[in-house]
Amino acid sequence: MTLGTDYTRAVDPVGWYASEKLWDIRCYWDGSKFWTRGGKQPKLPASFTKQMPKGIELDGGIYCGRGGQEAARKLCQYGHWPKGIEPMFMIYDVPQAFGNWAQRIETAAMINHNCPVAHTVNGWVVESIAQLQTAVAMTLQCGGEGIMIRNPKITRYECGLTSNLLKIKNPNVL
Repeated sequence: MTLGTDYTRAVDPVGWYASEKLWDIRCYWDGSKFWTRGGKQPKLPASFTKQMPKGIELDGGIYCGRGGQEAARKLCQYGHWPKGIEPMFMIYDVPQAFGNWAQRIETAAMINHNCPVAHTVNGWVVESIAQLQTAVAMTLQCGGEGIMIRNPKITRYECGLTSNLLKIKNPNVL
């Protein structure tokens, strides 16, 4: 999985791709089963996994909405379906797709069109630091975790910790 590092002022975020940083349980779909960052298979119900696309690798997370990280954890760890919540697999990237992140996430949008439990993260291009500060502040105010930004010049999926994926959890760091 791609893992982001903390944003530093040494990076000009203008022109980078941004999306909300979700409180989820990170998982990798290998085309037939899920894997956690720790290399374990989460105990997701078959009713969930059977809806995932076969033969397509996806990097993402099990998400139960804002404030739902504990529900997602229980779902992955014990297989307990949360009451009143529709868990989903949020797609952050498509490792086998070509192009920059926007092009790869467009591929994901085509994949999740036929997959009711998978959804792509919404992304946009950062136009100014003020816009990004506002996005971080609003996300935090609404109970979100922050914003992730991705280097637009990277045209391949990267595994592991990278400085081409940055997390911003505080608007004052910008």
